[in-house]
Amino acid sequence: NPLLLPFIGLRDTIPPTINGIALYDGGGRRIKAGRKGEPLRIERVMGDVNIVVDAYDQMDGNLARRRLGLYKLGYQVLRADGTPVAGFKQPLITQVYDRLPREQEAVKLMYADSSGITVYGSKTTRFAYAVSNTLQGGQALPGSWKVGGLAPGEYILRVYVADYAGLVATEGRDLAVTVE
Repeated sequence: NPLLLPFIGLRDTIPPTINGIALYDGGGRRIKAGRKGEPLRIERVMGDVNIVVDAYDQMDGNLARRRLGLYKLGYQVLRADGTPVAGFKQPLITQVYDRLPREQEAVKLMYADSSGITVYGSKTTRFAYAVSNTLQGGQALPGSWKVGGLAPGEYILRVYVADYAGLVATEGRDLAVTVE
């Protein structure tokens, strides 16, 4: 990994930034939020839900528009009081970018359609990660959040995003949801 090389002035003290979290049903339709400040409502009968996080990293000295990809992503399901749901004592790490994937279609699994990398001009790159899909050891696989197994109630979906330096985003990582 080139980040292991001792480049002069290369430092990373900036944690990743989360711009937003979106949920999609099995048909790829975005689950719309209700009134501002209210939890996002999810019906248990949906079964599988896809989690997408719009997030990026930066290093010391980067221009504000320069965005870098993340190293590790995942999610955790918590009760409304902040205690973890069974199976989520720690975040479920779904993606680790330590090896290039072998599958030609891996990019379509790891990144949502709203992602885009700009090469020219002054527009910013957008990284929209499909967090419920997995990338482990260079192997990409489709996945989903199984909401059908949750009891009805209030929950917090906490997205985990980290950079190669081990810095973890803490702002914008929680999405309040109501499972009905």
